[in-house]
Amino acid sequence: MRISPKKYAVAFCEAVWDAKEKDKSAIIDNFVKLLTKNNVLSSAGRIMTEIEKYWQEKEGQTPVNLVISRPLSEKFFHDIKEQLSDKLKREVVLESKEDEKLLGGLILRFDDILLDGSVRGQLDNLHNKLL
Repeated sequence: MRISPKKYAVAFCEAVWDAKEKDKSAIIDNFVKLLTKNNVLSSAGRIMTEIEKYWQEKEGQTPVNLVISRPLSEKFFHDIKEQLSDKLKREVVLESKEDEKLLGGLILRFDDILLDGSVRGQLDNLHNKLL
């Protein structure tokens, strides 16, 4: 039976969450040994991504990916983060990435939601409505 990266992540987080500080190093060592034994060390990147997502969820945080066409000012970045936190009623961990292919606007991804406020997305919506 194959264990998913998410299941490894949940098991790791639950083991570490309430562990004493002195025990955490041994838990990490044992986790790496388990991944090696199960021959899934090559999936460590995906497992780490799942660990980060699960940990943020336990902390009441929501990771949000922001794709923009050009750099944002600190104030604008802070305002977006604050507005999202207010709407979602959770702390938002906002990561931004520039994409030169965007003509303008922005794209937000969180949970299973994609909000496309890009110029291309708006033009595609308009095109579909006109057809």
